[in-house]
Amino acid sequence: MANISKTNAARLLDRAHIAYDLIPYAVDENDLAAGHVAAELGEDIRQVFKTLVLNGDKCGHFVCVVPGNMEVDLK
Repeated sequence: MANISKTNAARLLDRAHIAYDLIPYAVDENDLAAGHVAAELGEDIRQVFKTLVLNGDKCGHFVCVVPGNMEVDLK
């Protein structure tokens, strides 16, 4: 298998000595939806997670990790 570039998240897991697997898939820049990623991986959409970083106008930044079939309510 080709060498896979590590993400910052993978580097943090390395530092914390947490085991994980990097699973490569073909990225379609025109379809970055979690449903497309789940289909590429042959996974249930509920097992694919989105990481969203939001900037609140009163509370600063929020990091949300949600299942691919869910949305963040911005209210």
